[in-house]
Amino acid sequence: MKIGKKGWGMFRLLKAEQLESENRHNVNALSKSSCETSDHQQCG
Repeated sequence: MKIGKKGWGMFRLLKAEQLESENRHNVNALSKSSCETSDHQQCG
């Protein structure tokens, strides 16, 4: 897959956003894990 310089910037931006949202999701999951059942039903 060939990506031009402009596309590369966009690609990296997308990847960074994706990682950021994944990290936030993981943090949320961790903080909620004490309040979750084994089948991932969040309480509250």
